[in-house]
Amino acid sequence: MELAQTTQQKSAEGHCDHLVQQKRLKGVKNFGRSVKAQANMSKRGQIAVEQQLRWHTTVEEALDFQRKMNQPSECLMLEDHFLGNLNETCLMANADGSVRVIASLAKKKTKKNADDSRASIASPQIGLASGTRGPFAFLAKGVRMDRKSIAKALKDRCPNGSQAIMSPSAHMTDET
Repeated sequence: MELAQTTQQKSAEGHCDHLVQQKRLKGVKNFGRSVKAQANMSKRGQIAVEQQLRWHTTVEEALDFQRKMNQPSECLMLEDHFLGNLNETCLMANADGSVRVIASLAKKKTKKNADDSRASIASPQIGLASGTRGPFAFLAKGVRMDRKSIAKALKDRCPNGSQAIMSPSAHMTDET
């Protein structure tokens, strides 16, 4: 969509098809026709059971303290409206082995971690225990967000207040 300078998915696909048919995409294999990515895999550690137990214990202790300190007891009926969470959701890339890519001529093979890929998009989001959903934040690498297609998606498909936040590494930090 950025290459075709449009916010319409259909016209962007048509433009890409046109460039492939006319063999105008030089520097990529088969002039832009997709090739199969070779699936590979690497084993990496994730969150351990001990870390989850520590987190749940800490949250339970905090809730017990909050309930003890919030008096009168009528406050407990409203606690769900004040109990919130910020959660970083990761959308992980996971291929079933049939991934096709537009590959560079400079590379002999194009590999893609299939099952445990670390390629992801981070999206912190806020929610309350009462069910109220807060805005999404999408972390992107760079200095300035100037993609019209992303701005349109944030406006049309996400809760109010959602935004793309630029950071040097596209990772969640205290500053981000």
